Amino acid sequence: MTEIKNVKIKTYYVSHHYDGLSRLSPLILLDGEKVWNVGQKKKISGTKMYYLFLDYSKYIKLWRDSKNNLLFTIDNFDSLMFFDEEPDVFSLDVFLRVVQWDEEALYSNDKKIEFTIPIFNIVQRVSTWATHPLAFLLYQMFAYESSAPIYTSPSASTDTSADSSAEPTNSQEPARKYLAIDENRNIVAEGNSWEEVEEIMEKKGYKRSQYDILTVVKQEKR
Repeated sequence: MTEIKNVKIKTYYVSHHYDGLSRLSPLILLDGEKVWNVGQKKKISGTKMYYLFLDYSKYIKLWRDSKNNLLFTIDNFDSLMFFDEEPDVFSLDVFLRVVQWDEEALYSNDKKIEFTIPIFNIVQRVSTWATHPLAFLLYQMFAYESSAPIYTSPSASTDTSADSSAEPTNSQEPARKYLAIDENRNIVAEGNSWEEVEEIMEKKGYKRSQYDILTVVKQEKR
């Protein structure tokens, strides 16, 4: 049986968090007939903040702190937003077929990304369909952009006598392949790193909004 790699993300709701909504770059997510507007802001550290606009007055802000914790807030805005750059456009169709989630976690391949607060349940109570773009943004943050360590889930092992020395080492790391999948769910590139796949796709003439990158983990048999 394939072992489940569990990433547990400490999650905090931030109250009374003021944000001027400045220096945002536009992202449009297509979810069937629904259009979601997202703002992106790159931090000095290189990580991104995401602003998911739920309607004409509410938004969710998502960001990571220096310890790789998830911080989020839900707030109001009351003015029009103008952007002087072309928005990225991405369809969620492929993503929704290969990634699943429940109230507390995301699941893709043999990886589970678990949040300590049931963020999907909270957001669904604010906006019923917002869990689709929320899942996409969280996956971007903690599967693509994050350098969080991946641990073997205790539930995936039958050896209860193992101590801390049984944690994964570099020699035990499973082999990873990175696949670029276009909007028609075809594999159009393969590489050994995120950067390598992006470079291949750029040479092929693809824009970043035209494909998704999935991580395939192969665990060596013992």
